[in-house]
Amino acid sequence: MPMPDLARRPIPLLILTASLLLGLWLAWRFVQPVNVTIESVVQDLPLRVEAAPAQVQARPGSMVRVHFRIQNVDPAGQPVRGGPGRSPTDRGAPQVEVFNLTCGGAHTYLPGPEQEYAVNFRVRSLGLLDRRELTLRHLFSPPD
Repeated sequence: MPMPDLARRPIPLLILTASLLLGLWLAWRFVQPVNVTIESVVQDLPLRVEAAPAQVQARPGSMVRVHFRIQNVDPAGQPVRGGPGRSPTDRGAPQVEVFNLTCGGAHTYLPGPEQEYAVNFRVRSLGLLDRRELTLRHLFSPPD
């Protein structure tokens, strides 16, 4: 009984298998979820800031919404400038694209109960060198 052609030539079969596995890995790399840690940095302000949730799994291209709960613990209103900041691990173009940031820009936070602000963002697809663990950082600082 004659042997099949591929069985007599193991090299083409190995190349075909390796190419298929590499192709599947590359496809998964572009759609796998990314772990995003949400953090806030408060610079010299009497604010208590909490991100909810503090960590999310974001699928590339999908819109994700998180909330910042902000409370002014000082008896006087606090003028604040807020906005997204880069994580120390960011290199090159950012992987996170922020769309709607209700606690960004100039605000005055009044004393009293906590206020909730939404942040909508999207994670771009992973390239070969991008990270699966990201940090979305929001900076709160006194106005200039």
